[in-house]
Amino acid sequence: MIRTLLFSRLRALCSLGMVLGICSISTMASWSDSASVTTAAFTVGSVDLKLNGQDSLTWTAMNQSDMQPGSSRAANLTVKNAGGYNLTYSAIIGPVPTGAMYDHGVFRVYSGATPVNGNGVGKCSGGTAIGTLEPGLSSTVSSTIPTLPTHTG
Repeated sequence: MIRTLLFSRLRALCSLGMVLGICSISTMASWSDSASVTTAAFTVGSVDLKLNGQDSLTWTAMNQSDMQPGSSRAANLTVKNAGGYNLTYSAIIGPVPTGAMYDHGVFRVYSGATPVNGNGVGKCSGGTAIGTLEPGLSSTVSSTIPTLPTHTG
């Protein structure tokens, strides 16, 4: 009988342990969580500026060896945004370091203008200041060297 009582108590204690164990596992499960991350590919657009359809250009349209006081020159340069982003562009023309053009080496730049050259005088007809260029669009930029003063000195 003592043995049966001891065995019954041991069985009750084991049963209580199992109930507590299951409750604690159940409690742990209600507080657990999981999440997963799948790697994603990130892509970016491109910035690709083309000048007269080329990546690199030696622009000789403004070359003129016989300029003299009262002369000017105008020419077109097509600027294309072949990339995927809008871009804002501007033209920076380096000054002529020496000579008669030193004080007068200024270019005027227009978008959508038509260059007209004749009798040593070049002008741009129409156009607006250069600015924003959307992807895939082109803009023809016309430049003029202003008329040289009739005297240098």
